[in-house]
Amino acid sequence: MTELEPLARDSPPPSPDVFQRELAAFAKDLRSLRISHGNPSLQKISELAGLHGRGLVKSTLSDIFNGVRLPEFDSLMSLVPALLISDSPALTSSSQRVSRDDPRLEEWRTRWKRLKGLQTESQDDTVANPEPDQESAPELEIEPDLESDLESTPEPEPEPEPAPERALSPAALLKILRRQLAQPLSDDEYILLDALAFPAPRSAPGRPGLNRIAETAVTCLSQASAGHITSVLRSLTARGFLQPGPDGHHTITDAAIRALARRRTS
Repeated sequence: MTELEPLARDSPPPSPDVFQRELAAFAKDLRSLRISHGNPSLQKISELAGLHGRGLVKSTLSDIFNGVRLPEFDSLMSLVPALLISDSPALTSSSQRVSRDDPRLEEWRTRWKRLKGLQTESQDDTVANPEPDQESAPELEIEPDLESDLESTPEPEPEPEPAPERALSPAALLKILRRQLAQPLSDDEYILLDALAFPAPRSAPGRPGLNRIAETAVTCLSQASAGHITSVLRSLTARGFLQPGPDGHHTITDAAIRALARRRTS
């Protein structure tokens, strides 16, 4: 797992690139933790996270594992314990639940606080002061806590609430979007794009229609929800890997073939 040095108090504000690089490393380590504990499905992770205080929907989990955004602190403190017990043969609420005092959570807690500091400082360095009558950015919707059938246990003292984030300027948001679009293919993007570009029997890339896309997605992403599959397809289209045509068919672009090749060699 990547070790991170604490921020120096007298150092200049970090650039957004620093935050994005360390967020990508953070997401990679979360994916490694998931794989090391049996690579559970998003559905199973969501259920186990609910046992630890906060249920997470599949689209949120996908964003976290792909480094799209930094999770809320309580979400992380439900996600990591869920991964730690995901390969246990028999799960019971009394014996398998990971306490917030578990020493395995300390490193993740420390890394989140550092990332939150980087995020805040990088935004302070790029965001212009808003006009007095400028509307503030809408707050992100937070998943509601899921009820658990766990026996009542004393809860640890809550962590301090992070400072509210300032609104992004269009220029800062554009930089973030460009970095996200340039990121390597996620696991699900790679699986679906590879299946569409090189169907069985192996042949030259074609122009799949919506029927073939739907059949392929259901086959190769069998455990994913319709919402998650839609999110993956939108991402592939936005990044220029799938180009829809007026006849309802999609072209697998040269950029998609290059991205697949890079993914196989990474």
